[in-house]
Amino acid sequence: MPSSPRPLSTSRRHAVSHGHLAAAAATAPAFTSTPLKRKSSSLDRPRHISSDYQSHQPGSKRLRRSATVVTPLIEAELDKSSFQSVTFFDDFIFHKSADAVVRATHADQLLRQLSTQSSSACKSLLYNNLTQSYHCIPPGFSDAVFPYWFCDFANSVAGVTTPNPSPSPTWVVTKNHTIAGDQNDRRRPDFALAAGGSFDWRHVLIVGEHQSKGSSVKASFIQLACYVEQVFIAQPFRTAVLGILTSRSGPHFTLWRFDRAGALGSHEVTYSSAAGLQLLILCLDSMTTLPLKLCGFHTSSISWASDVYPTDAHSSIATHIPATNPIVSSYTVDYVQLVFRAKGIVSRGTRVWTGVMRNIASGKEIDVAIKESWRSIGRDSEAELYRLASARGVQGLPTLLHHATYEDIKDGVRRGHIPSEEHSATYAQHMAAHNRVFSRLILGQTGIPIDSPMLSPLAIARALLAAAIGHASLFFQGNILHRDLSPYNILASSSVTPLSTTQGIPGIYGHQTELYGCLIDLDYALDTEKCGASSGAKDRTGTYPFIAINILLGLESHRYRHDLESLLYVLLFVSLYPRCDASSKPTTTDALWNQQDPLKLWFTASESTVADHKTSRIVSGTMYFESLLADFRPGFESFRNAARKIRLTLWRVSSQFEACQLIYEKSNIATTTIATTTTAPKTPAANLTRAATKKGQPRSSHLHAHARPRKPKPNSVPSHTKKPKKTRSWLLEDEVRIGISNWQAYLEVLDSLEELVNELLRPDEKLNRSESEESWETETETTGDTDKETDDEKQ
Repeated sequence: MPSSPRPLSTSRRHAVSHGHLAAAAATAPAFTSTPLKRKSSSLDRPRHISSDYQSHQPGSKRLRRSATVVTPLIEAELDKSSFQSVTFFDDFIFHKSADAVVRATHADQLLRQLSTQSSSACKSLLYNNLTQSYHCIPPGFSDAVFPYWFCDFANSVAGVTTPNPSPSPTWVVTKNHTIAGDQNDRRRPDFALAAGGSFDWRHVLIVGEHQSKGSSVKASFIQLACYVEQVFIAQPFRTAVLGILTSRSGPHFTLWRFDRAGALGSHEVTYSSAAGLQLLILCLDSMTTLPLKLCGFHTSSISWASDVYPTDAHSSIATHIPATNPIVSSYTVDYVQLVFRAKGIVSRGTRVWTGVMRNIASGKEIDVAIKESWRSIGRDSEAELYRLASARGVQGLPTLLHHATYEDIKDGVRRGHIPSEEHSATYAQHMAAHNRVFSRLILGQTGIPIDSPMLSPLAIARALLAAAIGHASLFFQGNILHRDLSPYNILASSSVTPLSTTQGIPGIYGHQTELYGCLIDLDYALDTEKCGASSGAKDRTGTYPFIAINILLGLESHRYRHDLESLLYVLLFVSLYPRCDASSKPTTTDALWNQQDPLKLWFTASESTVADHKTSRIVSGTMYFESLLADFRPGFESFRNAARKIRLTLWRVSSQFEACQLIYEKSNIATTTIATTTTAPKTPAANLTRAATKKGQPRSSHLHAHARPRKPKPNSVPSHTKKPKKTRSWLLEDEVRIGISNWQAYLEVLDSLEELVNELLRPDEKLNRSESEESWETETETTGDTDKETDDEKQ
């Protein structure tokens, strides 16, 4: 029996092939914080498969995440994040009395009452006259016998203790039942404690796993954790979930409590002994009467309409925003609909709701978005980044209306759990790195994520354009790098948001005077002024399927170009999904891509496999890329040219050819094989437009020039008289391609997306591009000598 918390040992590892990641290990930068790793939260339920496609799938109304993929990721999340402690029962289970003598007396009383019950499970109780104590011998430990005995016995204990408010929780055998849940996977715990005995994940309070034949203790623990994840998915206000693990080899059990930082467990209890049986009886008695907070529910900041706690997203829930001073009124915020829920256990556990914010004094209401997540203590507050962006004049982001933080895991959820002092170093070190705090943001602008099948191609194109502009404003004006572009963080809106075109860097908004969408989620954003413009971050940033290649491989710090790469993957994704017709005849695309789910590998494979796939089929494989474009869904044909142009913006290696290849920063030049004869344009500090300087715009270290590059002019100097240029085969930190700065690449992407929107507009709505371009070129003609690079330098 351990005397202190200890990391749960791992009996098996899921090794993955790292391909060329291993080859580049010598040049890859060292991680400064959380290493890149794929987590179960990256494997969202495949919303991108349409109902038409799902109707062709036999035996299933919808698709779910594969257990063979999710299970090893859950195991990786909990590796070195799980601890066992002898103080577990006192800290998390025994809420009725802290006195051990009182508890022992209560256990004996319960045992005497149980011995008089007619239940077949209670016949397992045997009284020893010599020792004057009870013992328990279950009728068997097989899967076919034990779960039924356990639930019968546990319900007998609940029947002789204090009745619980209706609906009373009941232990039910669930291994042969499908548990309902509109966002859940097909998982079946062996038994569970559920409110009212319901077979619904929304009502499950505690999950149970009985060790299967041939299964190790570690494998059973991971299986239990997979059931816990389903409870977190179904119940948006859960802070922790209890689980019980029973043994096949004898009368043994272990309790576990999972939260967003990992798992805490008890020591293994053998209940064939008198002391062990008392522990089992006391645990079963306590678990059916646990207070809401101990059971793992957030209560401090929400209210609900009924007497029963709202375990699901369909209850009437509200929160209160108190007045900050006597002049400002207080508000109530009603939760309307849960629109996003992240998967996983050791994660942020993000939930996003639509809601209505009501001024209590005036009764005025506005629509809002409510985001709740478990933010890592070590990360900058997302609310602070929103405030910072607003102060720096950033446009294209929603307005932050309110922000608050509540309990953390270390002192709140885990109630200040402190192991024995001499053995607490490992646990203390873990909590210092993995403590999280429950955070709520209320944002003013709402919309629909662009992966929604309800959106038209034009609405999605406009939202992509709005996101590109908002992202550029955030980076070039706000000095904040987003680092998490995904379809879920780009919202399309039917309402128009006007742009203040008199502010900001000239040309940054293109021809736009209004936006039809916005960019959200600054959880992974980085203030480059605080961290240094070239520092980047060497930890995992982004939504897994859309992460840039060199970030997946850990070869580079996160740069602006990596976000542009993510934008291309987002464009491909929304053009391919949802898949509409599964009955269509096979095409030549089938030989190159999975027609039913072309980008499936990006969601399910290892980091190195996804990176290799993107490199060979998106970057360098033009035939593969064109085949993918040909498979765009109906109505998205116009997106093909935009995808082609953004691909060239990212990886084109020559102005004369459209060949693309992955180029690395100088620190990784050993992995780069391509050489070019171009060189980077000069980047003096004065290389801002004169218009920007006259208007008092701040000089930004991100920009080579805040002006649209002029169209190439005929070269009057014969090529044979030019001086040979030095060869450079690597990227600078602020380049997207060799010789093409972040700003120049952004203007190329902006052009591509504006042309896409223009093509989708009706003739009477099309942009008057000629007039806009004429006025724009007139403004940028004043840029002077700083904009007079040669054609080769611009390339």
